[in-house]
Amino acid sequence: MKGKKIDFIQTAKVSGVITASALLLSWLFATILNQTVGQLFSAIPAVSPITGTIGNKVLALIGGIIPIQDMLGFGVLAMFISSFVIVLLGEWMIDSFKLPTFKGMLGMNQVMGRLASVIVYGSIPVYALLVGMTLPTMSVAIGVAVYTVLLSIIAVTGAGLLKLKI
Repeated sequence: MKGKKIDFIQTAKVSGVITASALLLSWLFATILNQTVGQLFSAIPAVSPITGTIGNKVLALIGGIIPIQDMLGFGVLAMFISSFVIVLLGEWMIDSFKLPTFKGMLGMNQVMGRLASVIVYGSIPVYALLVGMTLPTMSVAIGVAVYTVLLSIIAVTGAGLLKLKI
């Protein structure tokens, strides 16, 4: 977002990088730690705010008109839509309410801190809408924080290698 104006192309670029980073991070967790990354927007405590839950709901709505469920990358598309919604909401919340960002925390630079803040703040209204007004447990909050920091580091590093501005 630039001020109060939404830049959909930039949001799509950031969402694409976040989606790829989330897939890579899930693969790393499964390969190195032999642990799966769960979804935040479910009744079972988990750690990842970037899931296909929001995207699945959007695609299910569209699916009545277009046979989109038959696509090969349906899960990736659902994750991208979820990431897009979270980035839009996070940017809007930070710009509208002047929320603090995580820059400087845990040695993160300004871009990594802003991206982690966008993901966390964008997840809050979606979590409240899908799960309700119940507070997550401390282990879920810590899991989201760790996952989001790792996701931000991978996303910013990957974008830098690809020479993308996020």
